[in-house]
Amino acid sequence: MIFFYYLAYNLGLNGLPYLYMTEILPFTIRAKGVNINVMFQQIWQIYNGFVNSIAMDAIEWKYYIVYCCILGVELFVCYFTFVETSGLTLEEVAEVFGEKHLTIEDLKNEDNKFSLQHTENVADV
Repeated sequence: MIFFYYLAYNLGLNGLPYLYMTEILPFTIRAKGVNINVMFQQIWQIYNGFVNSIAMDAIEWKYYIVYCCILGVELFVCYFTFVETSGLTLEEVAEVFGEKHLTIEDLKNEDNKFSLQHTENVADV
């Protein structure tokens, strides 16, 4: 049974945090966000490497109940705090996370900090 647990754990938690972080963070802070994510993952892995063996010796099989409680907390946090981005375009995802979707009219506006220097109108041939 433990092999099925590790299979599911590795399928979900090896690449998914990096994918989720790069999907939700804007480009300007993406590197910092991924860096913080990797730092916390490394801290958690060091903790697991040292503490798990001691706890397994102390309380044996009951230590898996601790894992089940941790997974329950993770499930609760993910369900109630993570934003669903499935089926959305990149522009819609940006709007969900607070970025404004720019249009040509926004770029033509003089008050905007962005500028539009050249536009082409292409007619259907």
